[in-house]
Amino acid sequence: MFKDLKQILRKEQCDASILLTANVPSAKKIIVHGPQDPDACGIPSQFPVQEDTQFCQILHEALDFFGIEDEKQDEYFLVDYKTLSLVEDQIRNPSAYVRDYYFFKRSQYPQLELVHMEPDKAFHALQKQELVHKFVESGKVLLTWAILKNVDMVVQRVVFLHEELMKLPSFPRKALESDLDLYKGGSLGKELLGLDVLHKFMWVRLIARMFEAMAGNFAYSGDIHLFVNVLNGALILHSEDSCILRYVMATYINAAFHFKNIFSTNGYLLIMPTLLKIYSNHQTNKLVTTTIEYAVKEFYTMNRKPFILQMFGSVSAMLDTDEEGTLETPSPDPLNIAELVKEPVRAIDFCYHDEDNDVTVLDCISMCVMVVSYSAESCRGYQMLVILEAILPYYVDKIQDSVYIANSIKRFKKNEKDIINQLAIAIRCLIENCAELTNQRNYKGPYSPGFDFEDDSHSKFMSEHSRAKSMYEHDTEDSEMLRAEYRRPRDVLLSLVGEFVLKVNERIAEILRKEGDGKVIEILDCRSHVRNTDWDAAAGLLKGIYNTLLKYPYIINWHQIKQLINVCQSLIVSEVCSEGVSGATAALLSQPPPPSFCSMVVRLIALQVQDGQDFCGLEHIVGGTVVSTQERIESMIINLIMPLCLRVGSGRKDVPRIKPSDVSFAISFVLCAICPPAQQTSTPKPSSDAKSGNSQTFFGTRETKSLERIKDSLYQVGFLALKMITGQSSNIRIRTERASNNQKQNSQYWITATNEQRGLVDGAGQSNETAEGRTF
Repeated sequence: MFKDLKQILRKEQCDASILLTANVPSAKKIIVHGPQDPDACGIPSQFPVQEDTQFCQILHEALDFFGIEDEKQDEYFLVDYKTLSLVEDQIRNPSAYVRDYYFFKRSQYPQLELVHMEPDKAFHALQKQELVHKFVESGKVLLTWAILKNVDMVVQRVVFLHEELMKLPSFPRKALESDLDLYKGGSLGKELLGLDVLHKFMWVRLIARMFEAMAGNFAYSGDIHLFVNVLNGALILHSEDSCILRYVMATYINAAFHFKNIFSTNGYLLIMPTLLKIYSNHQTNKLVTTTIEYAVKEFYTMNRKPFILQMFGSVSAMLDTDEEGTLETPSPDPLNIAELVKEPVRAIDFCYHDEDNDVTVLDCISMCVMVVSYSAESCRGYQMLVILEAILPYYVDKIQDSVYIANSIKRFKKNEKDIINQLAIAIRCLIENCAELTNQRNYKGPYSPGFDFEDDSHSKFMSEHSRAKSMYEHDTEDSEMLRAEYRRPRDVLLSLVGEFVLKVNERIAEILRKEGDGKVIEILDCRSHVRNTDWDAAAGLLKGIYNTLLKYPYIINWHQIKQLINVCQSLIVSEVCSEGVSGATAALLSQPPPPSFCSMVVRLIALQVQDGQDFCGLEHIVGGTVVSTQERIESMIINLIMPLCLRVGSGRKDVPRIKPSDVSFAISFVLCAICPPAQQTSTPKPSSDAKSGNSQTFFGTRETKSLERIKDSLYQVGFLALKMITGQSSNIRIRTERASNNQKQNSQYWITATNEQRGLVDGAGQSNETAEGRTF
């Protein structure tokens, strides 16, 4: 029917005045006459016409061409040249498009005249012209809607109409044209406003009817994008009109259910920016806000998490937390939109059928964290970080409201501490999965190699111009932009976590004071504090310090060098000091560095033990034989004593020597670790050999018992260290043989006592054959 009607009206040359889908080519040129008298025989001006040419552009060119003074330009208007007797009816609105009024005719060009007119009179004429124009446009839409409403085989008609409108250059522009200045004041202002509302309402009804008859298997949002824009535009222009608001919301909900494929992927990106912008601009209008809240709740009921993520992604720059808050409570339907919805609203995906229709802000935060964790450096991840930065601080303030917490306890069984704990878990997960944001920015932009080839030569060289270009021109053009792109997600993450920690720590302190509960919520754990350390670079710096110490040994006694070595030693033995150290430093100390760094630290410690003063011996570095915990003893043996003995006992000429007292202390430290002296022991009977020498030796008897059970791992580490030290003793360069002999005899005595204590030897000192030699 549309096709036949189009052919008939085109033959009669009236399709542009009656048919909505008329696509008549516009005039290519327009002639403008000057404001002189008809008898003056002035020369008119010609202006080319494009598809997007407006009358205001032609008016501006004509004013310049005919030399109209700037003070009087507001008093001149364009009027159709052939209907000068009906000036008021044929005045041209400056915001109108030329192609909507003048069409292409062979060898004929439309003509306008620049006419001087009083502004009030011209305003009234423009209102009358707009009134006629609105009636004509409304009639076109009403005719099309009536045809679709009452004709059979509506699907075929809708398909044809869809194709025609998609090809129409003026769609959806003409559907949304509104000169709001003409609606303010004048004799016809209110009538024009009401007629414009009627025009937009008819377009909404037409789009709704088309959506009903369309196939729901569209895969791309571009198939309905222009039609959704008509709904968005009508809602923006008349958002406080209850009729427009009601029908547009119902059309949105029907479309979301009908076009399942589109709205499950990116369909909500077409409508949510409009809805939330209107929501934020009409906070004082309860009808508008409540209606949008109801629509948002219906969208969530149908698509759940895809809807939430699309909403966040589409409005990351202007998100308002009130929308998510309304999802936690039932939303009323003040305009009775449900009556216009064709199908009952339910979850589209079967996986959501058994879930509750309510969603909490915690669920929204968890979904944002999930997206960021998947790809923190992507555009989508950055959007979700912006969302979290926008809503998380306000939500932390919101949960302090007693009414909100009472409702949360009643409906979700969560008090304020439970919510804070869940938020802390989400933030820790976010930080842990944002490891790629800690990568250093080592960007070197693409540059020209700068090789020029001569025609008569096969040699190549780098010109000064190309070298300068690669070094400077690229940096000045792109470096700031690249830095900004690199910093944005990292700045947002730091701001987000910093503000969260600040707010939550203050609130937890208040809760603990009120409730008196000693249970502390861990906001950030050690893994959240760990810095991204370039250990290879740190090892390179330590190597430079080591070479400097070899060349200038006296600086090893400087306080700064000692402090540096102490910090490095704490790093390799994973010592965590709870006092005077920040959480980040404590977390860093608990993570063992890579072997390259540890090896360099051991070399520095060996050099300090050799060339340092008397108080820089191994005993001073370790801190004595009394160590607080078995874990620290085990870490000290594995990460310091054993690597140090391996290095100094390697026999290399470039390895420093150590003193006999240091060798004695190393053996004594290990012996004390595997068989510590008890608080109450029998009187020791030292041998004569042990009384001589300066080495530090520990004495005891077989009756010595430890009050604390020693872990098997510490025994294994201790015996392995003794085996390694005795095996390397031939290469360890000590200055006196007697100290070594005394210490070896004493160590054998202690090994026998310890083995007997653990059941590895019998009372006669013979080895127990059943004890496997796993400790050796």
